[in-house]
Amino acid sequence: MSFQTAQIENNDVRLMDDNSPLVSVIVPTFNCRDFIVQALQSILNQTYPKIEVIVIDDGSTDDTQSVLSPFRRDKRIKYFYQSNAGQAAARNKGLSLANGTYIAFLDADDQWQPTKIAKQIAQLSHSRNGVVYSNFQIIDGVTGKSIAYHRGTRYEQLRYGKVTYWLSFFNFIPFSSVMVRRDCIQKVGSLDDRIKMGDDWDLLLRLSVYFRFDFVDEPLLIYRMGRAQQLSANMSKRFEQQDLIIQKFFISFPGLFSKRHIRRTASVRYCFRGRFYSHHDFKKSLYLYLEAFRLNPTNLVAIKGIIRLFAIQLGLKHN
Repeated sequence: MSFQTAQIENNDVRLMDDNSPLVSVIVPTFNCRDFIVQALQSILNQTYPKIEVIVIDDGSTDDTQSVLSPFRRDKRIKYFYQSNAGQAAARNKGLSLANGTYIAFLDADDQWQPTKIAKQIAQLSHSRNGVVYSNFQIIDGVTGKSIAYHRGTRYEQLRYGKVTYWLSFFNFIPFSSVMVRRDCIQKVGSLDDRIKMGDDWDLLLRLSVYFRFDFVDEPLLIYRMGRAQQLSANMSKRFEQQDLIIQKFFISFPGLFSKRHIRRTASVRYCFRGRFYSHHDFKKSLYLYLEAFRLNPTNLVAIKGIIRLFAIQLGLKHN
């Protein structure tokens, strides 16, 4: 019996034969035993079945291995354990073992909707597209309840085509929603394992220089937010890494953007950080907004942020 896969085209499900391309799904995990079963089940539930799943256990000290024991009997799943080397190194290990024409990434605490791969395959079949991502739904890491997310600025909007300009301001692409042609990664190189937070943004920036991006405007990813162990909890270090990533990018591609654009990207980053600190650190928030204004005096968000901060201090506005 031939292997049949589902292709989504104009919201209809069409059947294909087993000449359809293999998709390698890379799942890095570290002490994520409470969620990885749901992640793997969401992969195995895909309507596009021609997949291989590569789980890289990056030195977990919980009982991840025993939790995954039933899954390891599934021929589609390959499990590898390594000493803790960081998320980028785990993803790179997965890439080195991948056989698929297409590569997809899923963090061990996230999940996919069943048609995720099928809908993205349809868009990647257009040769001009190198990367396809999707919208997402956020759930609370503790309660599992849905959390509303509003893309409040133009820098957070989903983009397609040549996205380097917008991606240099802000990483609006959730990496667990990304599917990329394997040959595209071979062109730009793997993830930079020197980067401890944000290695996905670094890779996406490099890919964006050479390849077109597209997206499925549906919440095909379920993104879990708020786990105590999550890297994003340490925002100060994350901000430092963001600066290193974008500096590395501009140095690697000299002449791609003007000095004025580079200042503007820093101004936007400082505004995002000013907003973050406005809830609990007035001085740091004010400093960041002032720096944003200094770098780009036409940045209205910085001006509004400064006004908002003083309005809160004077009791004229609630935080």
